[in-house]
Amino acid sequence: MKKRFFAAVALVLTMVAFSSCYSTKTYVGEYQEISHNGTADTYTYAEGKQLYLFGGLIPLGHTRVSTPKSGNCEVVTRFTFLDLLISGITCEILTMQTVKVNAVTEETK
Repeated sequence: MKKRFFAAVALVLTMVAFSSCYSTKTYVGEYQEISHNGTADTYTYAEGKQLYLFGGLIPLGHTRVSTPKSGNCEVVTRFTFLDLLISGITCEILTMQTVKVNAVTEETK
């Protein structure tokens, strides 16, 4: 019983440690130049969840996350703790990924 507990803890720690391998950041338009000049404030414009079956093998639909009219944004796709928890509970049968769109406030452009 003790071996199973330690194996489960090791599995969860490994999943958390390697979750950064699944993170992506994509800059769209002039977001990187505008947001990194030191005077721009950024905020979360939209957020969504993408669902997969069998560890990401089969996507369940396609998440449509809105983007700002200016087109300048950052799209971040990653696993949150909740996403990893659901993956662990369902033994990777159902996995989720969080898609977040960050934008620059209008008055700082």
